[in-house]
Amino acid sequence: MMTPLLKRALCLALLVLSMILLPACEKKSTEISGPREKVSIAAVKNQISTALIVIADQNGYFIEEGLDATIQLHTYGKLAMETMLSGKADLATSAETPVMLAIMAGEKLAVLATIESSKENEGLLVKKSSGIKTFSDLRGKRIGVTPGTSGEFFLDTMLTSGGLRQEDVLILSLAPKEMPEAMRSNRVDAVAVWNFPLQEMKNEFGDQVIILRDQTLYTSFFCLSTHQDYARTRKDLLIKVMRALVKAEDFIKDNPEQARRLLKTSLGLNEQLISQLWPIYSFKVSLNQSLLIILEDEAHWAINRNLVPATQIPNIAEYLYPDALSAARPAAVRLIR
Repeated sequence: MMTPLLKRALCLALLVLSMILLPACEKKSTEISGPREKVSIAAVKNQISTALIVIADQNGYFIEEGLDATIQLHTYGKLAMETMLSGKADLATSAETPVMLAIMAGEKLAVLATIESSKENEGLLVKKSSGIKTFSDLRGKRIGVTPGTSGEFFLDTMLTSGGLRQEDVLILSLAPKEMPEAMRSNRVDAVAVWNFPLQEMKNEFGDQVIILRDQTLYTSFFCLSTHQDYARTRKDLLIKVMRALVKAEDFIKDNPEQARRLLKTSLGLNEQLISQLWPIYSFKVSLNQSLLIILEDEAHWAINRNLVPATQIPNIAEYLYPDALSAARPAAVRLIR
């Protein structure tokens, strides 16, 4: 016969055992059994705009959703977009400008979500010695920019704000990696670019330069896109991708310091840069009317600048595919249909 003391000891032992086993059981239940579906994502390696993709991968959220995700890292979003369009990746991350240019070039693109937004991601890095203090001071100046990127659209927005046109400045086509040397050798007076390259150059040149920007002019969006055929035929897989990214969004919200450490170790990013830039970003999985508006605005710009062969803007709303995100987090989709 069991004594009261022995009963209490047995109950305590069972309680301790349940506390040990329960988390393991709960973790196991979140993982989808069976073979994992493969998906490849062309992402960006030197921007924290890709944070949700990296954290979903590093924290095992893709695995939990039954996915075998391969993350391909590229130097900027335009290259990631080209990789996906050429069939070398299933999905791609990029700013909204390469998305718009692909649509206007006739690509059957499907925008699944935005995974980051910022009013301060792009800027104009200006040499103080150039005498540039406002956008209107850009007349006759030499400006470096990467064509077909958000940096080019941002530059035109600044010129318009200053009452100028592209003909009023001398524009040099430069990749982000070429911009520091162009500044050092005095080939340019300023460069229009996004972060990280923008802040890296600011840190390098110190008080020799300033950053010009206007938060009211432009909000950039970092998008996750695929082919329309892929979106139609792989909806179940894309729902799993969205669920993984939603988990990453919640992780960043609840654990910002851990998220920054993950980005530092996973992408080899500079800790100082991450700390400097973290406050300017909003890491949310969403699909809303603001993206549609900026894509239409940029399409008008591309036509007026003869950047695309098209002369008419298609119905941009037809290129937004909210179904996967609606299944993962319905409140994240806010589109007027």
